[in-house]
Amino acid sequence: NIQLGEDIRTKLPAFWRPTDSANGHFLLIGGSGAGKTTTLRHLVWQVRESAVPVFVIDFHGDIEPYECDEDLIEMMEGGEKLHYNPFSLVEGRTPLKCRQEFVEALKAQNRNIGPQQGEVLTRAIDAAYKKHTHINFDLVCDELDEMELPTRFEGTRASLQAYVRSYLESCMFHGGEEVTVERLTSSLCRLNLSDLSEDSRNALTDIVLRQIFISMKNQGPISRSADVKYRCFIAVSYTHLRAHETEAD
Repeated sequence: NIQLGEDIRTKLPAFWRPTDSANGHFLLIGGSGAGKTTTLRHLVWQVRESAVPVFVIDFHGDIEPYECDEDLIEMMEGGEKLHYNPFSLVEGRTPLKCRQEFVEALKAQNRNIGPQQGEVLTRAIDAAYKKHTHINFDLVCDELDEMELPTRFEGTRASLQAYVRSYLESCMFHGGEEVTVERLTSSLCRLNLSDLSEDSRNALTDIVLRQIFISMKNQGPISRSADVKYRCFIAVSYTHLRAHETEAD
């Protein structure tokens, strides 16, 4: 049981009981200064006290946990000290799955990446996997620059190169020590993204969450006799919500 606070009507403690729920999703919303950050820090502390690994994606660098030792990973713009490699073939991931998740994540973050841009990026990733046992974003960008394409794709190549340049310059997908899913989900880990641009934060968050889901799914179902229901609690301090516009809106 995770205590959230006090019921304003009954004055009794209010709890979130994830083990009694069909799923463990929890959405915390509120205006500026309402206490979202403080509440989230208490949630992280209580979940960790229950011996469940916690992974915090910290967009603003202010979710330092209470009374807990943490593994702090700070992603620095162009720092080249740490990176997350979305193409690493570990924890049951395959080239096909890595490529699909990466392309879909970038499409989700930028509506300008259409079918043709997606096809060119797919070709670059496949070409990199064919040439190298272990690839990263830098090698994919090399293939994007050098591979032969039909003439009709040259304009598409140029627009895609301009889009991915910011990711290449940020070094969040290559350079320095590689951060793995295993590290992110093994104890209490906080990924500080406050130094990255908003676009980079959203793209990295999308890709990391997709690959954590794949890794957890590859582990199979949790035994019914297990003491805990969840393998990891993931807290995102800021989520980019995008509503699809309709005529009714």
